[in-house]
Amino acid sequence: MRLAVHHAVGAGLALAPTVCLFSPKAMTPLFLLTAMAGVGAYFAEHRRLPRPGRTPLALFGLALAVGVASGLWSVDPAGSLSMALRLGAMSGLGLLLLAAIDRDAVGAPFVRHALTGGVLLGLVLYNAEALGEAYLNRAVRALSLEPPAGHASWTAVMINEAATLLALMAWPVLGLALRYRRPVVGGLLGLGVAGLAVLTGSGASQIALAAGGVVFVAVARVRRPAALGLAAVIAAGILAAPLLPRTVLAPERWMDSDLSNSGLHRTLIWRSTADRIAERPWLGWGLNTSRTMSSPADQTSFTVDRGPDRPAIAFSSEPIPLHPHNAMLQWWLELGLPGALLGLAISLAALRPALAADSDRVDAAVTAGFVTATLAVWAISYGAWQNWWIGCVLLTAAAVVALRDPSPGSRPTPTT
Repeated sequence: MRLAVHHAVGAGLALAPTVCLFSPKAMTPLFLLTAMAGVGAYFAEHRRLPRPGRTPLALFGLALAVGVASGLWSVDPAGSLSMALRLGAMSGLGLLLLAAIDRDAVGAPFVRHALTGGVLLGLVLYNAEALGEAYLNRAVRALSLEPPAGHASWTAVMINEAATLLALMAWPVLGLALRYRRPVVGGLLGLGVAGLAVLTGSGASQIALAAGGVVFVAVARVRRPAALGLAAVIAAGILAAPLLPRTVLAPERWMDSDLSNSGLHRTLIWRSTADRIAERPWLGWGLNTSRTMSSPADQTSFTVDRGPDRPAIAFSSEPIPLHPHNAMLQWWLELGLPGALLGLAISLAALRPALAADSDRVDAAVTAGFVTATLAVWAISYGAWQNWWIGCVLLTAAAVVALRDPSPGSRPTPTT
C-alpha cells in the first residue's frame, strides 16, 4: 500500500496527544515529519506540490515580507531575520499540508478514526496522570514525588501543555459526534476534557473550552450571525489590544480581586508591554525582539496585601519575561500596526468557513470553536512564535480541514 496524505495526517493526529504529554516540544518534529510525509505523498501521486488558495497564499507572502522587513528597524536584526525564515518555513509547510489534505476527501474515514483514537487514548493517559501526580512522567524522568518550588503538585507542571492541545483537538471530534449523531460520545469527550482542565488547574485550557463551547453551540444553532459576531469580537480584541492593559485590564483594577497569582502577574506584564508598544506603535521593535527587552537585572519584586482574610501575594519578575504571554500584544509590540492587521486578517481567513453563507452547519461550528479556542490560549499563555504550539495548531487545523463535509459546494478554499 502506497503512503497517502491521509495516512501521514492520521498518524500525526493519533500520536500527538501522547507525544505532547511526555514532551510538548516534541510536537515540533512531529508536525514537521507529518507535514513532510503528507506533502511528499501528495507530490508522489500528483507529480506537483499542492496548490493553496489565493487568499492564504497572499497572507503567507505578506506575513513573510513584513517579518523579514522588520529586520531593517529591529533592535536585533539577525534575530528577527532568523525567526522570519524559521516561521516562514514552518508556516509554508503547514499551508501545503492543508491544501493537500483538503483535496484528499477519500481519506477522511482514516483521519476520523485516527483522531478519535488519539484523543481518547490521550484522555485516559492525561486523567490518569492528573489523578496520579504525573506518575508516568515522573517515572520516565526519574523525578521525586516532591513538586518543584512554587508549585502545589506535579500535575500542573507536567500536563498543562497537553491539556491545551486537547482543548484544540476536542472541536473536530465534537464535530464528528454532532455530524454522525453520537451524543454520548460527544458528551463523554466534553466531560473528559473539561474534567482534565479542572484537575490540572490549567486556566488556558479552561478558558479555551468555555469560550470555544459557547461559540460552538451558538454557531451550530444560528450559524452566520453568530460567526459574524465572533469576527467582530476578534477584530475589536486585536485592534484594541494595546489599550486594554491601560483600562479594563490595568493591574491596579485587579489588585484587590480574587485573581490568581499568575493572573496578577500577567496584568503587570501586559501593562509593561503596552508601554513599550506606545513607544513604537507603527512598525514595532522587530520580529522576536520581546525576548531582548528585559534581563534578570531588570527583575522587580512585588507584594500585594489583600487584607487580613486573604494571604498576601509576592513574586519577582522581569517587565517582559521572554514574551508578553499574549499573542495579540506581541504582534503589536514586535510588528506594530502591520503585524496587528496581519494577525487579524489571518484570524478572519481561518474563520472563513464559518462565515460563508453556504457552509455546512457542523463545519462552521467546528471551525468557529477551534479558532476561538486557539486565540483564547494565545491571548493568555504562550508566545506567538513558539514552534511546538504552532505545530499543535497546524496539526489540528489539518484535522479540521480533512473532516469537512465532502459534498459538492460545502468546502470553501482552505484558509484555516
